[in-house]
Amino acid sequence: MCIEGDKQAYEQWESEWKADDENQGCGFDDIGEGMVYIHSKYSFHGGFHYLMDTVEQRIYYLAGYTAFDLGFDREDVDWNNVAQLSKTSSTYQADHLCARYRFRMSHFEDGIAKVDWGITPDPMYYADSDGFGMDDDEVFLSAFIDRHCRVLVKFQEMETKEREDECRRLALSRLNEDR
Repeated sequence: MCIEGDKQAYEQWESEWKADDENQGCGFDDIGEGMVYIHSKYSFHGGFHYLMDTVEQRIYYLAGYTAFDLGFDREDVDWNNVAQLSKTSSTYQADHLCARYRFRMSHFEDGIAKVDWGITPDPMYYADSDGFGMDDDEVFLSAFIDRHCRVLVKFQEMETKEREDECRRLALSRLNEDR
């Protein structure tokens, strides 16, 4: 589960969201069910990521300004799945809970959303101006969370639509068990 901010942090981000100031360098994405994804607009590497619950007036810290600042805990990662990854850079990023590469949120649906944590750079990262040197595809670890940022399905590689759908059903089941 990621870190919950205090009331003051919520009020600060809420006022910036309502001001809708384009010069702030912040993206405020309405991701459904009263949830807003706040992120650094201009950075694919690092940057801040928050989840704001406008219904319950809460804010959650997902990832911070530095690359070594993921807001989730080691218990939120499926380490058996990560151990199967072949790239050493992938496992390094996961082992150290680095949020150096892309980080994104899906829309909330039925009380859950998918979080994608990039643990390798975009394939063009290593390419020269002619495109030579491109690396393999990006590797993402994904998890399903509820509106309180509680991890229902741990971070793992969800390579196929079938696997993602299976994890979504499991997350919904776990959410319903807690109600």
